[in-house]
Amino acid sequence: MILKLYNTGDSNNTIGKTLTDEQTFDITFKDTFDILTPVVLLKSSTPILKNYAYIPEFGRYYFITSIQIQPNKIYKLFLECDVLESFKNDILASKGLVTRAGEGNLFYDGGLNSEVRKEVTLYYSELE
Repeated sequence: MILKLYNTGDSNNTIGKTLTDEQTFDITFKDTFDILTPVVLLKSSTPILKNYAYIPEFGRYYFITSIQIQPNKIYKLFLECDVLESFKNDILASKGLVTRAGEGNLFYDGGLNSEVRKEVTLYYSELE
């Protein structure tokens, strides 16, 4: 199975991230794992300083949330699925319809000029 590591400077809520500095590893999972948050052990003679990953077999992109350095040049990468990038084709191809309810909010005017109305009750007392 292939794991591709990248660097990205885009924010987490961006669709169509710019990926640079690709580094490829051949990995094998030896135990059960979670496809949404896998943990990967890599042996590398150079430091792993990436912040993004892609596993083509799963068709999913991942944020690298944490990297732990183990003995003997082993790096433990904690991944978290980037749903926006993994399913960007479906998201961009989807269509939606927004409608307005028959009875709207009494305190909101849906036109260009909006206003907020406040109900204020005054209580008077004979004491100071």
